[in-house]
Amino acid sequence: MATQEQIESFHRFATEQLRKGSHALSMSELFDLWETQNLTPEEYDENVAAIRASINDMLAGETGRDAAQVIHEVRTELNLPSQS
Repeated sequence: MATQEQIESFHRFATEQLRKGSHALSMSELFDLWETQNLTPEEYDENVAAIRASINDMLAGETGRDAAQVIHEVRTELNLPSQS
């Protein structure tokens, strides 16, 4: 989709969302929502493949890492104060 078409598509989408009462959404949130609903076929295929891989990992017993531990590691790495 050409840039001008994307702008027009987003404008229609954002206008419709606001008409439906989504006034609490920020511009960034509206754009993220529009972008999610307008993936290219390649982006869609990549997302499906990633989800399938995650499901297969889960079925094989891989449960990932604890989110709290990852957050702690990132905060430490960035020299941010600990969360209370």
